[in-house]
Order: sequence, then C-alpha cells, then structure tokens
Amino acid sequence: MGGVIHVRPHGARLDPNEPLGRVDVHAVHRREVDDERVVPDAEATGVVTPAADSDAYFASRPWQSRLGAWASAQSQPVASRSQLKDSLLDAARRFGTPSPDTAGAESAGNIPVPRPPHWGGYQLWVEKLELWVEGEARIHDRARWSRTLQSTAAGAFDPGPWTSTRLQP
Repeated sequence: MGGVIHVRPHGARLDPNEPLGRVDVHAVHRREVDDERVVPDAEATGVVTPAADSDAYFASRPWQSRLGAWASAQSQPVASRSQLKDSLLDAARRFGTPSPDTAGAESAGNIPVPRPPHWGGYQLWVEKLELWVEGEARIHDRARWSRTLQSTAAGAFDPGPWTSTRLQP
C-alpha cells in the first residue's frame, strides 16, 4: 500500500487548466514548475489512514470493487488483461461470490468481502495550499493559505487556523 508515499510521506499535485487560465496547486512538498505560470510553494504531511476508517470506506464500496481489490496488485505491471481477469475469478472462488461479469451478478446484493491487508489509504494534512488564476499582462491572481499542524498522540494532527496571503505573480 502506498509505494513511495509510505517511505516518504510527501507528494504534490498540480492541476493546470489552461483553457480556463488557472492552475490549482495541491502540494505536499516544495515543487517548482519551469514556466511562467506558477511556482508553487506548498507543503503537507501524509499519514496512514486508521484501519477502522479504511474498513468503513472499503465496506461502502460495491462488492465487485471489493473483490477487484483482492485481484489487483494496484499500479504493478500485469502481463495481460486475461491474467487480471483470472485473478478476479480466483478471488471470486476464494470468497464464494459469483464472477462480477456473470449475468445477474449486480442483483446478487451486498456480498461480504473483507478488506485485504494491503488495501488502505493516506490522509494528507495540508499545511499550505496555493491557487493561481491567470491575469492580463501577467498580473495573475495568486494566493496562499497556510496553517500549522501539531502532532497528536493518536498519530494525526491538530490543525491550527488558516491564514491567507495574497501573492505577487
């Protein structure tokens, strides 16, 4: 579960929307973009989602999706689609469910399929978030929101209040 974020709990997401002239920066580490649109400076920390939260979310998914979680080593290479489908059939046999592609499988109701031990998530605790909107003559509308995070004994964070700062382009 988690690959790189499990070892180094930081990451970033940059969402350019060029037709709208906007860039949304959701970042969890310092990242620079080599063009004149934006140089984000944003940070956050990722922590493993508590097992009870992962269990609750997993249980809310359709049984076919839960079965697929057992069949897939997410983001790992696979030789063929048929190999993945064979893994899905193996999971169906393991849990006594119909194959999800069997006629009438959708009407099977909510079949219990437990959460695999490798399945879970990460909660990203954002400390800084920057948003940027293109303006004429390079007079962009740019702002940053930030807060402090204090670690709690439960392994989460107690976030402070957000403050906002308007930035020059």
